Amino acid sequence: MPRRRSKPGKTAPPETGEGLEYQRKSWRAQRIGWVLMGLFITLGMLGLFGDGPLTRVRAGNPDSFEARYYRVWRLQTEARVELTTMPDSSGQVTLRVEESLLDRAEIRFVSPEPRRIEAVRGGQQIVFDAKSDGPVSLQVGITPSRIGRFRTRLATPNSAPLTLSVLVLP
Repeated sequence: MPRRRSKPGKTAPPETGEGLEYQRKSWRAQRIGWVLMGLFITLGMLGLFGDGPLTRVRAGNPDSFEARYYRVWRLQTEARVELTTMPDSSGQVTLRVEESLLDRAEIRFVSPEPRRIEAVRGGQQIVFDAKSDGPVSLQVGITPSRIGRFRTRLATPNSAPLTLSVLVLP
């Protein structure tokens, strides 16, 4: 039987052994791709790239000053930080926000309504009237304006400062 000649610009079909080896490599690459996609989907569902159990943080001491927040924030999307603290002897709560937070984000809301907000050296001071002698719950809505990792501190006069470490993603 005469051997077929291939047309110019086309390659001859691979020999049987070469085609099978190529197919095995292709299947292996597909399996690795499926495993990686499954891993990323699982991590996303657990909250690694946003809100979820992997990024939920509780910092501080529940008896004096505690913060609850998510470690991953999204650019231009409001993130909430929930704080619990005790009022001082005058029945007020004073929250000090470090300038590093104000440089990278905007405070959109504070709940309950603060009595006053003051600019102080190195940041901002937010003063609240406490309704009781017990723990006071505060919520701060923060919208980040820059991508990347940053650390900031929140403090009250009655307790040690809390460090918040956040990663802002697009």
